[in-house]
Amino acid sequence: MTFYSGFDGPAERSIMELDMPGPRKGLLRLAGGKPFTCADAPPVPPDATSWSMNQLRHGSLLRHRPASRREHRPPDPPDDVGKVKDFVKLADASLGISLRDDLLTALGDKVVSYTARPARGR
Repeated sequence: MTFYSGFDGPAERSIMELDMPGPRKGLLRLAGGKPFTCADAPPVPPDATSWSMNQLRHGSLLRHRPASRREHRPPDPPDDVGKVKDFVKLADASLGISLRDDLLTALGDKVVSYTARPARGR
């Protein structure tokens, strides 16, 4: 892990980079991809006091969850893993879309969050 922090004009800027070589297991499968820069960030509201951008491969979320859960805790009873898969199938059928392919993958691989000043009078 490499962490940089300092002033960038009137603002404080920090960058954290994680180097995770080798095959990723468990939740680490969700991280990674093409590096990004500040130019890749969407417009941030002018009242934002802080913001962050991270990478998360949303499309891998449903595919890897049962395996990653098994890797980090005692094994689930066999029917529990089936229940997760059945839930995803039921949700896909009910919504008429594939949660993973049509929704999560379409979200891309960046997550941006920000904090804004509360409006006066609240």
